[in-house]
Amino acid sequence: MSLIERIQAGDPDAVQEAETLLRDSPEVEDSFELRRVLVKNYINWKGPRRDAGVSDLQRDTESALRHMRALHAVHPDMHGLTHQMSSLLIETGRHGEALQVLEDLLEAVPENKLGLRMTILETIAKVLAVQGVFDRAAAMYEKVFSSALAACGPTLDENQKAFFGSVLARLARIRVNTGDYAEAVRVIETFPYKIDLP
Repeated sequence: MSLIERIQAGDPDAVQEAETLLRDSPEVEDSFELRRVLVKNYINWKGPRRDAGVSDLQRDTESALRHMRALHAVHPDMHGLTHQMSSLLIETGRHGEALQVLEDLLEAVPENKLGLRMTILETIAKVLAVQGVFDRAAAMYEKVFSSALAACGPTLDENQKAFFGSVLARLARIRVNTGDYAEAVRVIETFPYKIDLP
């Protein structure tokens, strides 16, 4: 059984071996896959809390972020990895850094990658809302709407309904938080598709 397979099987000794191997020989063969499997392991890690500043006691996001930074440094053009890294930055409370990573990523992603661009815009808006920059967050959500609605057909599939439902709820909540209740209602009522949004 390979080291990667042992980590995937939940062997804590294999995790420690991999950490030692990467520390002593960072250019080891399969280091990319080894780091990826370690990230997955730490995100789903079961056991006593070993990281600081996150609410999920079964995750070691600091270790996951350490490996994700190493992956990103070697592969800055892998947009999926970069977005994953931004998520870990957000989870660990590094909102300013996450925002910079996301804004750079948005610049790098081609216009024809609409799904990824919408996800990045939505994540930027979430970070701005957490930071209390509500006007800019609302503008991001509006940009998500205008871009995504233009690409949709006459009906939405289930994934689109979930996406728009989430964005609608967040945009309406921002309007409520800023005291603009009429705009919160307008946002929901003028949405051109029927979706099940409690």
